[in-house]
Amino acid sequence: MIKIIQYTPNQQNIWDILVSRSKNSFFQFYRDYMGYHSDRFHDNSLLFFNKTKLVALLPANLKDSTLYSHQGLTFGGFVLEENVSTELFINILSSLVDYLKEKKIHSFYYKILPSFYCKRPSEEILYALFQSGAKVVRSELSTTINLLNRGPISTRRKRSYHKAQKAGLVFKETDDFESFWEILESQLKEKYKTKPTHTLQEIVSLQKKFSQNIKLYGAYKDNKLLAGVVMYTNDSVAHAQYISSSQEGMHCNALDGLFEYLIRHYSDLESFRYFDFGISTENSGKNLNHGLIKFKEEFGGSGHVHITLLLSTKYQN
Repeated sequence: MIKIIQYTPNQQNIWDILVSRSKNSFFQFYRDYMGYHSDRFHDNSLLFFNKTKLVALLPANLKDSTLYSHQGLTFGGFVLEENVSTELFINILSSLVDYLKEKKIHSFYYKILPSFYCKRPSEEILYALFQSGAKVVRSELSTTINLLNRGPISTRRKRSYHKAQKAGLVFKETDDFESFWEILESQLKEKYKTKPTHTLQEIVSLQKKFSQNIKLYGAYKDNKLLAGVVMYTNDSVAHAQYISSSQEGMHCNALDGLFEYLIRHYSDLESFRYFDFGISTENSGKNLNHGLIKFKEEFGGSGHVHITLLLSTKYQN
């Protein structure tokens, strides 16, 4: 018997404990991270109990009779206790479908946590969703480097890295989020007429709470920040969450130099296996930014698809 309970703040402790010991967790699933945007999303996260034992979590939000896994997170999906079997997860998903029908929730959008982020393979989730009639509605292409088997680096990227070195750039970890956010906001406004997902105050607050997972690295010249990358790290994966360069930084290939520095830095740390640049697609994956993905691939990366599925209770018997 699977019992489903909607999350409330007094369950934070048992929620966080399962995230910490699950086989497919991501630090964004901790409640202290999810809570930063609680005013923007109607949280409808769920806990799944097998008899009296908590065996799964679903970070989720509800909007217009649709459940999302979770729109405010880079990645989403079920968080499973280490011993959850395929048969048990199929029962969990079946119970969720019944729950959705009971609550008159017509659709469930499921954003999959990429497999290389998981401590152990967890694709019984993907199989069970397929078996239940879920359809792919979004496919976004990310570029990832296997740090143990890096692909070839282009001559152009090598040349740009040496140019950045000759320009006297210094690459290092920094806490100057204010200067970086000025560059980031300016570039996003000019190129895409948009803003960062996080405000400056939010990212600074999150970095203080998750100082081992969120770090800012910068390219400096004469103590002036020219480019930066906010890195989100999780177990064996280093993910570039925010990337931006000033005009001055572009002229001296600051991002090229900074990325090469970061790839080498995480390669030298034995615990890391993947460097994930993030997606290069727009419009739910329908449009590919050819220049951006070429830039990333020339560092030795290759493609990994981030899939979103739609499960409609109307498809269920």
